[in-house]
Amino acid sequence: MEEGSLRCDRNVSVRLKGAERFGTKAEVKNVNSFRFVRAALEFEIERQIEVIESGGHIIQESRLWNSDEGRTYSMRSKEQAHDYRYFPEPDLPPLIVSAEFWPKRKGSCRSAEARRARMIAEYELNPQDAFTLTATREFADRFEAAAKTAATPAGWPTCS
Repeated sequence: MEEGSLRCDRNVSVRLKGAERFGTKAEVKNVNSFRFVRAALEFEIERQIEVIESGGHIIQESRLWNSDEGRTYSMRSKEQAHDYRYFPEPDLPPLIVSAEFWPKRKGSCRSAEARRARMIAEYELNPQDAFTLTATREFADRFEAAAKTAATPAGWPTCS
């Protein structure tokens, strides 16, 4: 931070409702802004939930955040926890996120990804803007409602 730059690595794991232990950790590396930290966390949490709900399992690995595409990619696997060199930070309390923090899920990541792809094609959005607009169903619905009532800019397809 002394150079005015930020690089953040964080571990993400989810657990089934009622389970006592968290699942396998995936480390997301080299995120360089607070906005991207939030976007990367939201993406990775949803990715892990989708994998588990579809019957898969999470691989212990390091992942890279691609801010242009709004997603993470596998970088390398981590076979053992000692590969991560974990150590507790005595000055940081655990972060517990309440259910009220997250919007109620009404679909899977696949529906959000499909909506993102459609919005990129239909509204000529870049991937990051599409990711931001589809961060929650409510926000995406509001955007599309506004787009349908707005005057159609030249070159944009009409919304139907």
